[in-house]
Amino acid sequence: MAPLTGCETTGDPREGALFGWSEAKARDRQALLRQQLDEVNTDNRTVSSRSASLRATQSALRSDVSAKSARLSAMEGQVASLQEASASGRATPAQTRQKAEAIEREISSQDASDPQMQELLGRVKDLAR
Repeated sequence: MAPLTGCETTGDPREGALFGWSEAKARDRQALLRQQLDEVNTDNRTVSSRSASLRATQSALRSDVSAKSARLSAMEGQVASLQEASASGRATPAQTRQKAEAIEREISSQDASDPQMQELLGRVKDLAR
């Protein structure tokens, strides 16, 4: 039988056959694999946490958009009603101006930076003149 000196050993059970396998290398390989698994699990927890945070943010933003949309719709209704009352003569110029200024204050205190509210604000300012 030929001596096995000089043969390379491995810690991978899929390689090395019966005489090329080393228990010490196998333990080292298992430790490395455990470390890699721990790192992957840590990354997964981080991604899951970030995903949950993003879902919460998305939900809050959807709620905010819904609330702003409802406010915009209500404000548009008020402006349309005021325009109609002014055009039909049901509201005097002073009443129209007073109501327009109240709507303008409400818009300015809430959503003045929103482009749709800016457009609505312009219509209200035209009514207040």
